[in-house]
Order: sequence, then structure tokens, then C-alpha cells
Amino acid sequence: MAHGRRRGISGVKILVGLVILGALGTLGVIWASSGGASTTNTNSLELASAEIRDFEITASASGELVARNSVELKSPLERTSTVTYVIPEGTTVERGVPLIRLNVEDLMQQLREEELQVISAKNELDQAESAVRIQISENASRLMDAQLQVALAELALRRWQEGEVAQQRERNRISVENAERNLKRLSEKVERSRELFQKEFLSKDELEQDEIALAQAQADVVITKLEREIHETFRLPEEEKTKMSEVEKAKAALERTVEQNEINLRDKQAAVETRAQRLRVREENFAKLERQIRDAEIIAPRAGLVVYASSMENNRGGWGGDVPISVGRDVRPNETLIILPDVSEMVASVRIHESLAGRVREGQAASVHIEAVGRTIDGVVESVGVLAATGGWRDPNRREYTVRILLDMNQAADAGLKPSMRCDAKITINNVRRALSVPIQAVFVDGPVQFVYVPNGPRFDRIPVRMGRRSDAYAEIAMGLTEGQRVLLRTPSPAEVLDTQWTEAQLAAAGYALDEDGKPVLAMPAGMAMGRPPGAAAGPDAARANGNPNQRRQMVAPPSGDGRPQGEPSGSRTDRPTGQEAQAAVADASPAKPKDGSETAETASVKPSEGKAAEATPTEN
Repeated sequence: MAHGRRRGISGVKILVGLVILGALGTLGVIWASSGGASTTNTNSLELASAEIRDFEITASASGELVARNSVELKSPLERTSTVTYVIPEGTTVERGVPLIRLNVEDLMQQLREEELQVISAKNELDQAESAVRIQISENASRLMDAQLQVALAELALRRWQEGEVAQQRERNRISVENAERNLKRLSEKVERSRELFQKEFLSKDELEQDEIALAQAQADVVITKLEREIHETFRLPEEEKTKMSEVEKAKAALERTVEQNEINLRDKQAAVETRAQRLRVREENFAKLERQIRDAEIIAPRAGLVVYASSMENNRGGWGGDVPISVGRDVRPNETLIILPDVSEMVASVRIHESLAGRVREGQAASVHIEAVGRTIDGVVESVGVLAATGGWRDPNRREYTVRILLDMNQAADAGLKPSMRCDAKITINNVRRALSVPIQAVFVDGPVQFVYVPNGPRFDRIPVRMGRRSDAYAEIAMGLTEGQRVLLRTPSPAEVLDTQWTEAQLAAAGYALDEDGKPVLAMPAGMAMGRPPGAAAGPDAARANGNPNQRRQMVAPPSGDGRPQGEPSGSRTDRPTGQEAQAAVADASPAKPKDGSETAETASVKPSEGKAAEATPTEN
């Protein structure tokens, strides 16, 4: 009997339990249909108020630290050598400290051989210079001889012209005159002899002798005149040409002597120049070998931190094929061995998406966080890269510009900063003053419509808004909210969202309208929205005023549980982008920046997937 009673009591307990579970299930269904927990149970940290505040517009970027000034030290040798000494990596050195020594035994042997070649080249040069001096002396002797022959020929010509010619002419004149006087005398004698012969005082033989002498005298006159004429007509020109020819020959010989002297001297001088050039080459080789031997001990040209080039290459993403510098390691000609960065001035070299690079200017303030030392240091933008770099094989379509930020080393004097430390930077592009804004995570997008979740009783309404400028923390609300309204800072569950529809008035209040298909579209730029006078009407009339006069009042389907309008396929939703990619995407959809570099009042947001929160995107006026 006792056992039966215990079984009856257990059955009652089970039945009571089942009743209680059924009641709890019913309450759960009622709770779910009424929206679950009320806003009174919502964590107050999940809500924020739309407030008038100041905030900074920043662009985020990441990169690494580099020294503002650094020196690359390469192997000075023109041949492969080996390391005999190397200073430990990471050592902070002063100027003049030996860093690396290379093996120069082969260079020393070559230096000794080159020294012998220099001595031989000097002896050859001395011989060539002596030959030049001898040639100059020979040239002078030959020139004097040739000049003497010209002078003698000219003197002979003058002697003939001024003496011999006159002398011969005088002789010819006297010969003619003597012949004529003898002819006259004999003519008179023959006359007298004929008279005497008539008187028989002279024999006929004597008369004939006188007549023969007269005939001979007549012939002598003719001969002497012919002699004079032949001298003037033939001999005189012949002798003149002969004398002139001797002078010309002497002058030609002088010219040949001068030219031959110059040729001989040039040959000797060319030999001197050739041997002098050979000596210079030998001396240069000798000096070069001395310099290489001297430079084989690489000295720190300035103070800095010793960093092996192989470490820098591996840090930049190389394949790690370079063996670290060590004693006995082979060193190629002109190989970079050590990089000596000056850590007293450090620069953050960060990469920023091309859509944001146009807004970064020299002199803009920035803050750089170095995770390795746990410090955030202020800085100033020093330069923006001229050309964009690709994202490499991982993302070939990505384009990024390198921005160099000069750090305030007064803040980092004891931080122990080193090159290649990873860093994250925030660059202040602009400052927003006195703007109605909410935290950036409170703004979501549904197609072209930006909206926020506003508490309505125990649940939330989707309220269309228009964002203006935004930072990574706050978004300016140009239209759709008033100061003090509370907004949700997270994505609510489907049960927390009221099943309501957007009216045309709600859309118009935020600067949207409905197109011919009844889909929301932008009705006015955010800049115009921000410029709307306070209290201006926002409703159907505003929508018609923005280019939709015939637009009929329609309702927009409320979102489904995942934040999409009802009836839209879930496959159309994409993952939410994060970080710089989202910033770049939003910036790509922004209006073009004016040529003067100023920012527009409106920066249209990207069209991300429906129902997802707006990204923190730096834009500015």
C-alpha cells in the first residue's frame, strides 16, 4: 500500500510540472508576440541621444615606422669578398665607429703588382720625354741648315741681278764699241793704203792685207753686236730663271724641313702622351686599389642604429633568401650590407586608400599608435606619395598612397622606437563644429535610405535620416532627427522592430522621394538639406518641391528580421565591410571634390547592403 501511495504522489508531481511548463510556454508566446523585453529593460548603454557636438573627421591608416634620415652602406669592393668582422645588429653607434671589415688579401697582392707597373710606366715616360728633347735639338739644326741654303740662294740671286748682269752688259758694250772703232780705223787705213797704192808707195800685197783687216773688223762688229743681243735675249733670262729656281728650291727644302721636324716632334710627343696616359691609368688603378683596401673597413658616417640589410629585406616581405651578415659570409660587389637609420627623427610611413588620399594634405595633424611600445604619439603629415601602389597579387585592383607622418620625438624620446615597428595612424582631415550628430554605429542603410532605430514603447521604429559629414565615431545628421532624440546603438532583433512602413512624409523629411516604381531615391543633396531653414516643412509637399510633384503617397514595406524590406531575397545582402575598405567604398561614392581642394558639403554614402550599419567614413565640408 505504501508503495502505491508513493507512485500516486510521483504522478501528481509530474502532472503539476507539465501544467507549469505549458503555462510558461503560453507566456513565452504572448511575450514574443508583444515584442519581448520592453525598452525599460534595454541597457541604457545601448541608447544614445542626438546632440549638438564638435568632432574630428579622421582617416585611419596603417604602416610601419621608418627613419626620416638613413644611410645605406654598400660593399666598396669590385669583387666578391668575405666578412672578417661585423658589429652586432641593433648596436647604437657614433660617427667613426668601424662597422664591417672585408677580406683584402687578394687586393694587397694586386696592389704590389700594380706598384711595379707604375714604376715601369714612369721609366717609359722618362725615355719618351728624353726622345722629345733630342728631337727638338735635331729639328733646330736641320732648320738652321735649310734656312742657310735659302739665304745663300737669295744672295746669289742678288749678286747676279745687281753685279754680274751689269758687268756682262758693260763688257758687251765695250766689245761693240772697240769693234766699231777698229772698223773705223781700218776703213781709214784702207783709204790711205789705196791712195798710196795708186801712187805706188804701197805694194798691192800690203793693200790686200789692209783690206783683209778691214773685212775682219767689219765681221767683229757684227759678231759683238750679235753677242750682245744673244746675251740680252737668251742668256740673261736663262740665268735669271736658274737663280730664281735655286732660291725656290731652297725655300721648298726649308718648308719640307719644317714639316718633317713637326712630324718627328709630334711622333715623339705622342709617345710621351701615350706613356703618360699609361702611367695615369696605372696610378689610378694603384690609387683605386689603395682606396678599396682602405674602404674595406666600413666606418659609420653618422650616428645611428645598426640594422642589417638582410633584416630590412625580410621585413619588407622578401623571400628571406639573404643570409644575415656574419663573419665568413660572401659579399657581392655593391651589395647593401648595413642600413644606418637615424632614430632621433622617426616617420610613420602608412598607406591610405586612393579615395582618401586626395583629402590628406601636408601639415595636417595626426596621431600614431605604436603597439610594440604601447604609445600614441602626435605627428604632422610630412608628405603624400605621388603615385599609388597596388595591393600586390592578393588585391591587384587596390590602390594606396604612401603618407609620411613626422612624429613628435619629444613625446617619444624614451620610447625606444625602431624602424619597421608596426603602427596605426589617424589623420585629422577636418573638424566639425556645432553639428547635430549621433554615434556612427547608430546609422544604418536600406538601399539609398539611411535610417536609425528610435525607441517607440517597448520596441523600435526605423526613422529615415540623412547623414552629412562623418568621422569614425560620429555622423552628422542633416535631416530626420531633432536634438535629444534617442537612437539605438546596435542592430535589434527582428522581434524588437515595429512592423511599420515608411510614409512619403517620413522620407521627404529626410530628403528622400519615391520614384515611378515607388522606390526611395535621393531628393536633395545633404548640403541642401543642411542648408534648409529651421522649421521648414518636410512632407509630401517637400517631396513634390524636390522634383516629384506627381508622386503618389505610398508606403514602404518594413524590414524583415535581418533588416531587409519584406519580400527581398536574402541572397542580396552582403557582409558588412570593415576598416579602411569601408572608408574607401563610401568615399568612392562621394561627390567629386572641387579643384581648389576644398571639401563639398555633401558626401553621399556608399550603397551597402540593406539593414546594415553605416561605416565610420571620414568626409568633410
